[in-house]
Amino acid sequence: MGSDMKNLSMNGDAVALRERAEHILRKRKQQDPATPNTDADLRKQLHELQINQIELEMQNSALTELHEARMETELALKRYADLYDLAPIGYFTLDRAGLICEANLTAAALLRVERRKLPGQDFNAYISLDLQSDFKAFLVRVFAHKIRASCELVLSNFRHQPIFVHMDAVPDESGQTCRAIVENITLRKLAEKSLFNVHDQLERSVHERTAELTDINEALRVEVAERKRTEAALLESRAALRRLGAYQERIKEDERKRIAREIHDELGSLLTGIRANACVALGNAERGDRPLEQLADIAKLADLAIDTVRKVITELRPSVLDQLGVWAALEWYAGQVERRTGLACECVLDPHAVDTELDPERSTALFRIVQEALTNAARHAMASRVTISVTREANQIKVEVQDDGKGISDERRFSSDSWGIAGMYERALHFDGEFRICSTLGRGTLVFFRFPLEKSHAP
Repeated sequence: MGSDMKNLSMNGDAVALRERAEHILRKRKQQDPATPNTDADLRKQLHELQINQIELEMQNSALTELHEARMETELALKRYADLYDLAPIGYFTLDRAGLICEANLTAAALLRVERRKLPGQDFNAYISLDLQSDFKAFLVRVFAHKIRASCELVLSNFRHQPIFVHMDAVPDESGQTCRAIVENITLRKLAEKSLFNVHDQLERSVHERTAELTDINEALRVEVAERKRTEAALLESRAALRRLGAYQERIKEDERKRIAREIHDELGSLLTGIRANACVALGNAERGDRPLEQLADIAKLADLAIDTVRKVITELRPSVLDQLGVWAALEWYAGQVERRTGLACECVLDPHAVDTELDPERSTALFRIVQEALTNAARHAMASRVTISVTREANQIKVEVQDDGKGISDERRFSSDSWGIAGMYERALHFDGEFRICSTLGRGTLVFFRFPLEKSHAP
């Protein structure tokens, strides 16, 4: 049946072609009526020859167009293949068992294997042993749910350092293979580890000093022999606690500044130098000295490292706090929290307060208290909206942070383990200020604090 239909189609094409040829011949005869009249057979043979000639001309034209279309298609395929092979990100095609069907040059470089040897190899064999079962489960999820999914893996080779990668995979139309994009994130992981170590060191330092203060207070509570002496000792201990708390905050701020400066001056300048050298090498390579692929990768990785450094610096201490002041820093940070967590943040700043220039210590204290309050609202309160209000009353700055979250219990609020609340309290108290938290379970939390301005800033 299929063969008959094909023959019928071919016969139809031939009939149509002959009809078109006869039509063209009739037009030519009309334009050139001087064709001599001969006998009937000769005229018929001449007619057939003319028809055949026109058919051949038309077929030749069609073949020429088909050849040109084929050449254009092959050129487009070659351009696509070049883009695929020279992309700075690894591309894989994997089957349901995790076997490699296709890979580009960057993918082969990530696995440190020649590309021609990759088809048929198990991608899981290049993954760190402790993550191989996770990758198998990841593939099952991609194919079973027919969705795009992502994961982070470690490519391991006993002769080389491990490579941290991020993979995005999506099944193709057949459902038998999936396309995967693999990006090298080793530099980012190393930067995150370095930041974690610094943070852990700071946490241990704070914990040790807090433990010392707890021991001092415990000793004071035990000494009840003389009431006045005990009361005086407790007052002195609290004053010492405030001074030490303020000292700890200054130390942490100085440490943040130092770390940010070192990252900027050393790692930042080093990565900038890498990019400059890579760009020079790219210029040389464009003149035909060397291939461009690896040098382009170096430049792009350097860009990523520079962005990571800038992000780390901003997280340690926002530059907007020093450059534009605390009020602009509050609005900037509220926007950051909203974009990062989805928590709607609104800043309501009294113009009289905005016109007040705070000294660096008060600016830092105010910013850190609001930062801690927003962190608690986003992390613990399950809030959807928070409002930051700043007003100036006479010689005082008053700040309120109100959220619509689940609230906080009195037990949690006054717990000795609530170091974040204790830190906010000590920051406000250091400037002879006032700090309190008002909360009702299920009805949100209000963080309120105020402290006097320095006399030099008073109206």
